[in-house]
Amino acid sequence: MPHKVLFFDSWKGGIKSFLRLIPAFNENDISARLIHLGSWGNEDVLIKDENIQGLSVRDISYYKNKNLFDILKEEKPDLVIFLSTHTFAHRAFIRYCQFLNIPTINLFHGYVRVQDVENVKGAYTIKIGAYLLFVLKRLPKLIYKTLPTYIRSLIKTKAKKSDWISFVKNLSKIVSPAKFKVGADAKSDYCLIFAKGDVKHAIDTYGFAPSEIIDVGNPDLIDFGFKMELLKSFDIKKSINNEFVMYIDTALVASGLVVNGKSEYLQQLLDTNKSLQNQGKKLLFRPHPETTRVMDLSLLKNQGIIIVDKNDFIDKLKLSCAVIAEPTTLSIIPALMGIPLFFAKYNKLHELNYGEVLTSYPLGNILYDIDEISIYLNEFLDKDLTVELDEWINYNSGPMPAEKMPERVTSIALNIISKIM
Repeated sequence: MPHKVLFFDSWKGGIKSFLRLIPAFNENDISARLIHLGSWGNEDVLIKDENIQGLSVRDISYYKNKNLFDILKEEKPDLVIFLSTHTFAHRAFIRYCQFLNIPTINLFHGYVRVQDVENVKGAYTIKIGAYLLFVLKRLPKLIYKTLPTYIRSLIKTKAKKSDWISFVKNLSKIVSPAKFKVGADAKSDYCLIFAKGDVKHAIDTYGFAPSEIIDVGNPDLIDFGFKMELLKSFDIKKSINNEFVMYIDTALVASGLVVNGKSEYLQQLLDTNKSLQNQGKKLLFRPHPETTRVMDLSLLKNQGIIIVDKNDFIDKLKLSCAVIAEPTTLSIIPALMGIPLFFAKYNKLHELNYGEVLTSYPLGNILYDIDEISIYLNEFLDKDLTVELDEWINYNSGPMPAEKMPERVTSIALNIISKIM
């Protein structure tokens, strides 16, 4: 019997997380459609109805004057999958799903606890000017679209007094990066995470029971061509004299966090490059897609910094002696290989913090002084961390092989649907 799954998101920016599921869905007679809110201000080019690599994709404007509740009733999905659920629009959709007895899944799109999400002040320090600009750009959408949509859902689903109180509390914190527990209606029925390290976040932030949380594997490993034979493949003693150090970026410059805009971040990278040159090393820079969008990377290339793209990421890692990383899911790949990781907390990034997933890495070190990276690197030569590295990898790799992640998600989806049929 055919089944129907809806994906729901704010825009098309996360579509790769859905597309990777489509082949396995097709093999199991599951049709899928992505409904997104791009016309609310998240997409530069509006296409109401399109097909992207076999996935039906519709902007909410396709449904004309219908609200989220009406759309759900029209589509009649057996299951709805989100990549995040903490925003008010997503919470409204979850409320309607629960009202209509449609099961929901929060499919994490990253390894969350690489960030310092346990910090009560928030995972990142904001820079008032840059962050205020980031918030102001999103304010019209919040006032004219998001909040009316959520309030309507509270009324339609006959929300309890506690839901209204939670709404007011969350609203007062919406422009702050400080940690707070989201409202009860941000909790889907199930939570799918990359690896066991995110269980704590799913419980603490959304209130999931352990039985509602399932680790399905890390799809970033698939996207960047990581193979099983790369596990613990790095030999520090043979590679310590490699000429490259790779820097993995996490798009701080695009969100008004930690650094005061593009010029300050550019200077951070130029200072890093100069220091590494003085130590006989060359800088490789792997930018986040958002950094590529907002920054002119030719300024880095002109200074001899090599830009690493997705396709040569693994090959360039093999040529590196170490990696400098910001708190990004992508840093898990060099960690699984056994490459020394240095967490940037020097110069302009002195306020940047890291989550337990990274700080527990046996071959990791907080980097307070870029000029001493060679000294820190040599310290690893005298340590045998084989047992500790094995334990870290077993806990943080997620189910392997990663290529089976879509099949695991599909199996879970079918199991959930079968319970309500």
